[in-house]
Amino acid sequence: MSYVNKPFSVMLHKKPNVLKPDVLANSTSYKIKNTYGKGTIYIATTPPKDVDWVSIINELSSSKNPVSLKNIPNKAVVIFELNKVNKKNIYASVSFGYGASMINENTAYADFGDEVASKLLSLSSIFSISSTDISDVIVKNQRDFVGGKNNNKLINEHSEIPVRIKGLYKNGPLETTLVGHGNKLVISRKMDLIDLYKDIQYYADKYFSNTSPRLIKNFSAVNAATKKSLDDELCKNIQKNSFILSYPEILNDEATFKISGINNSNSIPSVKLSEEYHQFINKSTRINNNYNKLLTKLKRDSLSVLDSNAIEIAHRSIYKCLISEVTLNQNEKYIFHFGSWYQVNYNYYTSVINDYNNIKKSTINFPTFDSKKTYVNSKGNTKSLDEGQYNVQLNQHFNKINGVGSSILLDRKTFTNNQFQSGSVELADVLTNKNQFIHIKKGDSSANLSHLFMQGLVSAKIVATDPGVYQFIKNQQTAPNNNIFTKKPNSSSAITVIYGIIRNASYLPFFSTITLVDVVHELEAMNYNVELALIPYI
Repeated sequence: MSYVNKPFSVMLHKKPNVLKPDVLANSTSYKIKNTYGKGTIYIATTPPKDVDWVSIINELSSSKNPVSLKNIPNKAVVIFELNKVNKKNIYASVSFGYGASMINENTAYADFGDEVASKLLSLSSIFSISSTDISDVIVKNQRDFVGGKNNNKLINEHSEIPVRIKGLYKNGPLETTLVGHGNKLVISRKMDLIDLYKDIQYYADKYFSNTSPRLIKNFSAVNAATKKSLDDELCKNIQKNSFILSYPEILNDEATFKISGINNSNSIPSVKLSEEYHQFINKSTRINNNYNKLLTKLKRDSLSVLDSNAIEIAHRSIYKCLISEVTLNQNEKYIFHFGSWYQVNYNYYTSVINDYNNIKKSTINFPTFDSKKTYVNSKGNTKSLDEGQYNVQLNQHFNKINGVGSSILLDRKTFTNNQFQSGSVELADVLTNKNQFIHIKKGDSSANLSHLFMQGLVSAKIVATDPGVYQFIKNQQTAPNNNIFTKKPNSSSAITVIYGIIRNASYLPFFSTITLVDVVHELEAMNYNVELALIPYI
């Protein structure tokens, strides 16, 4: 018997050819002993490489004999041929050393590790979960929840994607530590080496079983074959103008943009990006009728961010600045979000959309956002209409139609509250004498929208808990028209939070919709009224 006690990193594949072609050409192969299963061992024959810091050591050393050190890359992959599952040929790879770098991960089942861990680990047996919140997908932060044994709600199933799950799996007397991370399942237990093949076969069977995951996942990874079909659907959406082009990060309101590859050197406001790109693609029959060429163009063209002096400060490929949605086979819903595909549980998707449609629509007649309008800023420069100036005009509009003193401008006037991480918070962009806290944002960026929704939530929490807001708001008004929100209302139900989104379409990017729905639920639980206004732009 040959006992081992080490972690094995396993991936599952449809075909035996799982190595990168250049690696395969430079590897030595051996057949696995029949005792341990059927398959092949591949060992990389990479030549030794100089250690890059040796020259520094030799320079520092007083020795006359220079040190010579070499890195010898240790890489190996074992490919097991498993028993057929549901009449499918199945193969598993186990990597040793840096063997994972030898594998073409496009050949792997993209959610093998996640799926098996979700099916086998009970909530009480989970040690930790690394999860990405939907709003964090947008701003690219990750957070960990550790010590799940006393926690029956490890993740918010509505808005979080578990990306790494670790726990203890008990199968009879056997205890195995499992780590599911995307396409990889890491298994750790003391075992006879002869049991390795049996264990891997067991986990492969579980992957293809109809067992419901104990940890509900509303999002799942997309495999390489499906991704190719989805990229074709993305190209169709580009043709149909069913997409959003926006920069993934929160930017200054004065930022403008340039798109390479569309024969237009002029700066473009954010609300016009999708329209400009679609118009060019539509005119180019050579690209428009060939998905491969169009996809190549999406990855080659770039969206550049320009500062107020029209100087480029950042850029990304168009492909990584796109948002789109695809439905396959009537009930398979996929979201393309800044270069990544996500499959969404269809029932979950329809539930979110229903919640979004049930948000009360504001009856306020908001002025159209006219991107052709200009104004002269405080420095005497002529600028295109931006959110800040729109807020100024919105406040003027309310005072004109409802009477002087019917609203006040709070945009860029921050209230200090030490309970919140940012310290200083904008309570609203415009506040009316009907206790309507209005928050305005362009609807062309998931990052900006997420910021908008959270700003409204933080503001509402401060208003509910900090009596200092009344004096702060009073200080922003001029007598005799200084009576807006100067004392606490009888109830939160006397306050309305209004999200005004500058956007022509009647829908939002799906991840933004999730964030909005979650925020609305929280605000309503605090007894606030919540309304949504989609403000048209030209």
